[in-house]
Amino acid sequence: MIVAKLHSIYLALYRSVGFLFLVTLIGAVFFYFGVMIFFTVNKSWALPVVLSPSQDKVLQYQSQAANFKYTLEKQKIELQEAEITLTEKTKSLEQLRTLKSRLNKTINTEANRSQQNSRAVIAIVPEMKTLISRGEKLREKLSALNATTDSELKAGLITKDEATLRRKEELTFSSDLVQKKATINALTQESQELNSVANTLRGGTDSLASSQVYTSLADLDLKIAQLSIDLQTLEASISSLRVAVSEAERVLGVMEDSPHFLALTKPVNIAFVPYENINDLKENTPVYVCYLKFLFCHKAGKIEKVYDRSEEYARHPVFATELKGRFLRINFRSKEDEQSEVIFIGRRPLFV
Repeated sequence: MIVAKLHSIYLALYRSVGFLFLVTLIGAVFFYFGVMIFFTVNKSWALPVVLSPSQDKVLQYQSQAANFKYTLEKQKIELQEAEITLTEKTKSLEQLRTLKSRLNKTINTEANRSQQNSRAVIAIVPEMKTLISRGEKLREKLSALNATTDSELKAGLITKDEATLRRKEELTFSSDLVQKKATINALTQESQELNSVANTLRGGTDSLASSQVYTSLADLDLKIAQLSIDLQTLEASISSLRVAVSEAERVLGVMEDSPHFLALTKPVNIAFVPYENINDLKENTPVYVCYLKFLFCHKAGKIEKVYDRSEEYARHPVFATELKGRFLRINFRSKEDEQSEVIFIGRRPLFV
């Protein structure tokens, strides 16, 4: 009797435990499907994450940020040096062009002066020739007069001193005529030289000495051309460096405007929001934490910042698929809420 009663109790307990297990299993299956359906339909959930300075990703980010800053500073120094070099070479080019302009003006002035001097010198030659012609006639008369000097001296008509004086005057007169002829030759040669200088300074090839000026001009033109090429190269290099620095500053700004950068010095509470859940997210929007994924929720904090300059990746909390989205910085009220698996943004998911 007692054995039968115990057997009956055992069977009742067995059936009750089996039924409870079955109900729990079915409930778990329904809850799992409910969670799947909920996370498929709901668009307000996000995944909280705590970033700390000791995490590998943060340490890796620190190394990347340091290298990027070093590269950026190096590019800025190169840009500054290139701009200083550009300024100096621009000044040098302006000075060379000014020097060339002054040299050309000097050449033109010297050519005109040489031409004028040549004309002035050659204008003296006809006057000198007229004087020589007159002097030749006078010397002939003087020679005819001196031809009778010896006979007059013998006849006692003149003294020895007068005869000597006549001969001396004729010799002096002849020497003066020779000197005037030499002067004509010198003036003619000087006029030709001045004319050659003027022609050479205007582009001719008459004077070797004056042609050295064009060697100086050619050297100036070569230096100006080389400086112009250097300036074009520098301007292109500066333009490229400015673009590189601007892009690097933009990228560095994106890196610094990242929770990973903030996590270099202290732990940071963030949340990953997939793109399909992003709907007008703003700072100070409340966030909620729930029990059993989405039931019995309470306000746990608010959004401090929306990071919208970089794309992030995470796994779906149910389907384990890779998602793309953005990070939010969250200000949680308690440490317990920071450890939640899922949070909800803006409102309670089921209004409970």
